[in-house]
Amino acid sequence: MNQEYLKSLFTYDKETGDFRWKVARGRNVKIGQLAGGLNGHGYFVVKIDGKSHLVHRLIWLYETGEMPKIYIDHMNRVRNDNRFCNLREVGYSDNCQNISTPKHNTSGHIGVSWYKRDECWNVYIKVDKKNKWLGRYKLIDDAIKARKNGEAAYYNLPKQEVASWTHNGLCSCPRCHQRHPSSHQDGQGCAGHHKRCDEIF
Repeated sequence: MNQEYLKSLFTYDKETGDFRWKVARGRNVKIGQLAGGLNGHGYFVVKIDGKSHLVHRLIWLYETGEMPKIYIDHMNRVRNDNRFCNLREVGYSDNCQNISTPKHNTSGHIGVSWYKRDECWNVYIKVDKKNKWLGRYKLIDDAIKARKNGEAAYYNLPKQEVASWTHNGLCSCPRCHQRHPSSHQDGQGCAGHHKRCDEIF
């Protein structure tokens, strides 16, 4: 795969992240159609000549002329937001650091959890695959500040916040690839789709 071949197949809008077919392929691919679909991890994947590719990695090749040697991180943690301003090439540890808040988290912040017995907030950060203790705090604001200070000291997180991606309030339906009202929450990405897609699929 090289940049020239990729650009002969697709168009890319770096402002919206749309990656579209430039050519028709078979009965199922039309010119201008959004390329690929979401996989089980929330990333766009497209098949080219019988081989599946992660779209955000193809976009890096499309824009820079080089296939990424390591990981491509979505800076705002929305895995289907493929605007070029939201992508950066990082190593394994940096990619693991920039993660979304788990659904079971009670504080709304990674590394901050409520300790019921002592009625305080425990704060920790993972460094070299081990949890590093950052203290206990009675106030949630103090706990969050301690976690942020830990991230600044130990992590290589994006220096600039990238706004959540809504395409003017619309997102791409993972089934029909058309636009529908966004359901983004806390940078988790859009899991919704058209009601009519349920009738088709």
